[in-house]
Amino acid sequence: MQKIMSKFLDVYYGRMKKAQEETQEAHPLRERRFRASIYLDVWVPETDSLEDDRHVAEQKVREIAIEIPNAYVGGVSSFTGMFLDRDI
Repeated sequence: MQKIMSKFLDVYYGRMKKAQEETQEAHPLRERRFRASIYLDVWVPETDSLEDDRHVAEQKVREIAIEIPNAYVGGVSSFTGMFLDRDI
């Protein structure tokens, strides 16, 4: 997991730096803010308490978010797979 996160952050920072440089070249004094969502699948050992499992998963996600500038963890939900069961 750590290797994957490290690779993700390298790509993320590289793209952010490139976009920042391009923006500064085109409009040196102007910026526009956007918000994007990134979804992570986090596996934790299953216990008898879904809420305890959710708390552990949220802690893991917050540890990852610390490494990403301006990251915000809005919450963690359990994966039910309901969308995979439907025909699209």
